Amino acid sequence: MTKKVFLLSLLCGLIAVFSLQTAMAYNPSWKADQAKMFEQMGLKPGDIIDKSNADKVKDFIPASILAWIKKGEFVLKIGEMNYDYSHEEAWDKASQSNVGKYNLGGNKEVIEKATGTFPRAIYGMPFPNIDLMNDPDAGMKYMHNKKVAECRPSTVDELAETMWIGEKGYERDFNLRWRRWYAWARPEGEVENPTNTKSFELTQLLMPYDLTGTIILTDSPLSGDGDKQYVYVPSIRRVKKQSGAARSDPSFGSDFVSDDAGGWGGQAETMNWKILRTQIALVPVEGWLTQHPDIYDKQSDGSWKTRRDIGDSKYGYNDNNAPEGVVAWCPTSAVWVPREVVVVDATPLDPYYNYGKCTYWFDKENYGNWFKVINNKAGEYWKTLMTNVICQNWGDNLKYKTYGMYTFYHVVDDKSHHSSINIPRGQLLHGYSDHVINGPGVKLEYMRPEYIPLLSK
Repeated sequence: MTKKVFLLSLLCGLIAVFSLQTAMAYNPSWKADQAKMFEQMGLKPGDIIDKSNADKVKDFIPASILAWIKKGEFVLKIGEMNYDYSHEEAWDKASQSNVGKYNLGGNKEVIEKATGTFPRAIYGMPFPNIDLMNDPDAGMKYMHNKKVAECRPSTVDELAETMWIGEKGYERDFNLRWRRWYAWARPEGEVENPTNTKSFELTQLLMPYDLTGTIILTDSPLSGDGDKQYVYVPSIRRVKKQSGAARSDPSFGSDFVSDDAGGWGGQAETMNWKILRTQIALVPVEGWLTQHPDIYDKQSDGSWKTRRDIGDSKYGYNDNNAPEGVVAWCPTSAVWVPREVVVVDATPLDPYYNYGKCTYWFDKENYGNWFKVINNKAGEYWKTLMTNVICQNWGDNLKYKTYGMYTFYHVVDDKSHHSSINIPRGQLLHGYSDHVINGPGVKLEYMRPEYIPLLSK
């Protein structure tokens, strides 16, 4: 009885601590906190979780992943982080300086209290202190914080590869180039932004041949009015405007949709968000990334480029040392580490959106998305998506720590027993993905519908 009372008191204490979401993620006690989480879970680094002991982790992962372990499709290697996996102290101080500056507008967009309109520049989280369990707008504010945190690199230029993985392994793939431009979270403050855009995303298909030259431009306005999306189709040499609901259509025939990018690639204003709980979770991190952040080196043009001293992502289908019986898409190079997460439900506002309610597991400190559990429009479970959130260390004296990048994210369609894997960082089947921050390949002039046919040539 005494032990039960103690555990109940501990749980209540954790809920009270977690219910106030502050932006002060810089955590000098991270190592001791990680040790406490291991103790509470009854696990330690080096443990192996398989179908013989799956229930040991049932409270710390989505139910779908637990089912995969019990079927023998997944085996988890338990590991630990060897550095603080949160934002740097200066960013958190900038966030605290924003207390009371911002509110939500009619579209649930971020607005400045002083002007009553959307901010053209934000540095630091706009809502640094959220009462997660009592503020009716907590979910929306949390998602705006996440968006601002992702904007910190200002521009991003990268190659990526999406692979179809069936029960027998690799089936096909396509390569693309992603370029993103952000208005918010720039250290220099407001920049030229004549279209009042929060972010642009330019997706250019590089291969296979039948898709080469296809380009998608997404314009996400500061007003929160919803994405504007344009597609250039080489076969007809025309730019077509698409509905914002197209972000829930299959991405070039894969198991992904556009809004699955990085776990959640859409805009906060397109969903109703509800905070469910906070908890300890086990999340997948590449083995090399548990040892050190992803380090960026300054280039002669002033950009920042990733180093290549990292390990390759391995799965059941291409890992000769994979545990016996695991499914082809099991991420065997990942270790599973304890993190504090915020679990959030999202319900689409657009009746034509192809997903029903989705449940996200976001990192409490760095806002990265670890899991997305997807239901269909009938409310039935459909897919699970998981990601590996990268700690990016860049800037002069490596002063910035950002989390808008992933070594992998992949989705498992449990209806068809099939997976698609996107690898935007590391060794690809057709080359190497060098991730570039603030590089010359991303210019505001590219982000116009009339310009994208020129990029296709």
